[in-house]
Amino acid sequence: MKSRILVLGMLCLLDGFVVGQAPGVNQNSAILADFSHRIDEYVKLRKQADAGVPVLKQTNSPDEIAERERLVAKRVSKARGDAKQGDIFTTQIAGIFRQLIGSSFGANDGKQIHQSLRSAEPVKGVKIGVNQPYPEAMPLQSMPPTLLQNLPELPKDLDYRIIDHDLILRDVQANLVIDIIPNAIPSSIGTNAHP
Repeated sequence: MKSRILVLGMLCLLDGFVVGQAPGVNQNSAILADFSHRIDEYVKLRKQADAGVPVLKQTNSPDEIAERERLVAKRVSKARGDAKQGDIFTTQIAGIFRQLIGSSFGANDGKQIHQSLRSAEPVKGVKIGVNQPYPEAMPLQSMPPTLLQNLPELPKDLDYRIIDHDLILRDVQANLVIDIIPNAIPSSIGTNAHP
């Protein structure tokens, strides 16, 4: 009888551990790991697309470089034919990015970030879409370093860009928009990039 009570007590105790959430799990870490996985999957796809385009011999010709860029972008776009906003920046990932960006603006360096974004060249009426080329007319404003430090690091061929209040994930070599977080930059922070 005592052993039966002991076993039932242990089962109840173990049931509490199984049913409950695992101790020490950081939800944000799991979400950022998902972001990293999605980036890795994109990089694999990108490498496959790039492998099908002849490598340029050393050249300074902007036309040759632009042509290769267009070919790679075309292959990546075709491979991601059903790509849409949120494929990489899921709702949960976008939420964490907004928190990271918001905390950057709230920190001591927030004023510097604000000034850096306000110095952007004005852009009027440019529409940007996922799986589309980054507009050639759009200036490539550098990301404020203090803001960039707070965002997850990207592989060398990808970068973050800001257009108006949106955060853009861009393939540098293909000049292609991979994903977008609309209104990632707090609306209280203005930029000169308003349409």
